[in-house]
Formats: sequence, structure tokens, C-alpha cells
Amino acid sequence: MAFLLYFKSSHALFSPDFSICNFFATLIPYQFEISKIHLSYFNRKIDPNAIEHSLRLNIVGLLYDPELEKLDSLQKISFNEHFDFNIVSHSDQSICLGLGLIRNVDTEFGILYIVTPVSELDLQNTNVIAIGNICLPDDLLTQKNDFQISNTVYFT
Repeated sequence: MAFLLYFKSSHALFSPDFSICNFFATLIPYQFEISKIHLSYFNRKIDPNAIEHSLRLNIVGLLYDPELEKLDSLQKISFNEHFDFNIVSHSDQSICLGLGLIRNVDTEFGILYIVTPVSELDLQNTNVIAIGNICLPDDLLTQKNDFQISNTVYFT
């Protein structure tokens, strides 16, 4: 729920016909060319054969790393004959510009489709996509009535 509120569409969350599937389907994704962006994985090693799966429906950090060119930990992993994934450990100087959700990965053309409320100007500065361990379940975006909000008020 908090991630949905991040998209500043809280009024849609309280609609009686709200669906997470429809919500994310209405958002226009931004395109990132995989060959021009660097991926940084938090606290885990990634199997080169599982990169595509590790990206899809993952909540990611969109970073600007001014030290990126100085890093020597760059690793290139060939995905297919068309493009490589650039894997890097981002520096302590990285600036988080916002969060996004990788909605899809086009493996034929090497494009990541990311939905985010981050401005286009900030997205143009993004040079690292930080990937953690927060993935949405695959069936979350395919079920028709996948989420409902009750009239319960929570107190802390």
C-alpha cells in the first residue's frame, strides 16, 4: 500500500473498483536501454542466467552515481547477441532519485520498462538501477480483483 501511495494516486486506491493490475496498466512506463544503464544488486550474487527474472516486477532504486566512471568493479554479462548487462557496485556517493517498478524487460531489444513518479529530468540523470529483494508476485498484476481496502481504521 505504501508503495502505491508513493505514486501520488491515493484517490484511486479508495475507488470501489480499484485493481492493482489496472492501476499499473494505466501508468506509462519509461524506457531504459540496458546497455546504457548499470545494475547494482544489494546483498546478493546473481546468476547470469537469472538476471531477466530478477528484474521483472522488482521495486528498484533509481540512482545517480557521480563516481560511476571511477569504479573498477564493473562486470559485463552478455545476455544475448544484442546487448550486455553492466553490473556494478555503486559508490557511497550515489544519490537516490526515487523508486520505480520494473514492469517488463524486452530481451529482444534490451529495454527495461519502468513505472515511476520521478520526473523526466531526474530520470535522464539516472545511471544506476539498484535492485534489492522486493519483488511483486507475478500474479498480482494479472488478477482482476486483486486488492481491496476495507473500512477498518488502524491505530498505532
